[in-house]
Amino acid sequence: MQAVPRQRKGSKVVINTKAKLTALTVREDAGGSVVACVGLLLAAPDTSPSEALLRGVIGRAMSSIESAVKLFADELEKYSSDAATP
Repeated sequence: MQAVPRQRKGSKVVINTKAKLTALTVREDAGGSVVACVGLLLAAPDTSPSEALLRGVIGRAMSSIESAVKLFADELEKYSSDAATP
């Protein structure tokens, strides 16, 4: 996974350019917790996807979340070490 760091209003923003399946959001109103969301189109509106389809995509979805969390942790560590350097 490749990330492109960008500066915006004094904070470091990481834009994921490879795996667009997962989005991580830092919730300041919830004590800085991080929420992971996976966007999948699995069935038509008002229709439930089949169990077989869900079983077929859950591995990729979980892998995408794990990769995004690792990327976030790596970038957070870089940001923290940059902030600690005088």
